[in-house]
Amino acid sequence: MKRPIITAILCLLLAACDRQEATTPTDVEADPLGRLSIDASRITLSGLSSGGFMASQLHLAHSRVFSGAGIIAAGPWWCARGDVTRALSLCTKGGDFELDSAVANARALADAGAIDPLSHLDGDRVWLFSGGADTAVASDVVDAAGVFYGEFGRATGLSVQLDTVPAAHGIPTVDQGAECGEFVSPYINACGFDAAGEMLKILYDSPDVEASGDGSGAVVPVAVPGAKAASLLEEASVYLPPQCAAGDRCGIHVSLHGCQQSSEVVGDAYIQQAGFNRWADALDLIIVYPQVKASSLAPMNPLGCWDWWGYTDGEYLARSAPQIAAIKAALDQLAGSEL
Repeated sequence: MKRPIITAILCLLLAACDRQEATTPTDVEADPLGRLSIDASRITLSGLSSGGFMASQLHLAHSRVFSGAGIIAAGPWWCARGDVTRALSLCTKGGDFELDSAVANARALADAGAIDPLSHLDGDRVWLFSGGADTAVASDVVDAAGVFYGEFGRATGLSVQLDTVPAAHGIPTVDQGAECGEFVSPYINACGFDAAGEMLKILYDSPDVEASGDGSGAVVPVAVPGAKAASLLEEASVYLPPQCAAGDRCGIHVSLHGCQQSSEVVGDAYIQQAGFNRWADALDLIIVYPQVKASSLAPMNPLGCWDWWGYTDGEYLARSAPQIAAIKAALDQLAGSEL
């Protein structure tokens, strides 16, 4: 009896939920991408909604690898605490997030070796955004994510932008997608605001950079190791700027879609319209777009959301968690060695 009810609630409330220290880059063969030179000191990630929650989980799990995170319309790490009901209430509407216990749990997992030592967060940059017309995830939820990062006293580039752009629950762009305040698929909103650009300039400490490309580089499919066990599509899409394809040293940015926003549902809309690709050209970044596979049975994830409440594994926060492990393996594959 409970499964249909939970499915209905998911459909109603989460319709759109939708640092490795610097090393010498290594030239590698990464079929089908060709010869790449990966700068392991310039790897970041971001996510929208469920992808935002997953971005913080990935960041803490592999803070040795990732040097920063962008979080759009999502809340603090370990918000759901393995409980889908909490995910659909507190973690969308706001309330007492018990951040002290979340910080304590992060330290405990780091001490146990389940996630990277939290000292790797030192100097990392974090950008958070909440749209002023977001009716799915309250701005208080996003603010709490900023407070959580601030508790460590380490994130030097913490930037929190709440309610200053009248955007609905989605990723705001300059001119791509639906009207700014419309909560509709593919959850990309034309707001005269370049979220991808503002985020990446913070994450890469490049405030004066301008988008120099048109995002017309190649988008190629790359196999994701462990995808099936992680409830992911077998291939991620990878945007490859021309200079990266030619062997220039490039960083990597992982972009995580929201619920009902994978290529199963919106095709290439998120990949082509969210705004990351033209900034990739300017900042010498390879953009990796992993994709969640929706499921109506086991695990129950009908909207294709990232696992931020434990539907794949009870240890969904750890490096060993299926989705975290799969994304890390895909990045190692691109780099040709373990990052």
